[in-house]
Amino acid sequence: MYCYGRAGNGPYNDQNLSADITVNAANTVFTIGPAGRYYISYQINLTAGLLVSSRVLISGTAFTSSIIAPVASLANFNNSFIVSLTAGSTIQLQLRCLRAVRERL
Repeated sequence: MYCYGRAGNGPYNDQNLSADITVNAANTVFTIGPAGRYYISYQINLTAGLLVSSRVLISGTAFTSSIIAPVASLANFNNSFIVSLTAGSTIQLQLRCLRAVRERL
């Protein structure tokens, strides 16, 4: 994770994926095979509470329903949503430092 305005991506583990979803070698980008409606969920457990937000990018764009932007430090993030995706869509999970955190660094 980076706290200078950039977002940190995976790697991720403990995945429950359909055979129609592939993962890149770095384990950070998931590519959707066939178009359809998908249930996506994520859980992030940090070792200490931080003032960061979490979000899912779909083909490089933040999906609004996926964003958790707390006003106080959190150590656990959980979210799920259903979304229609086109074939070849990419999915990434990100943690982003909030402005107040970046200013303190």
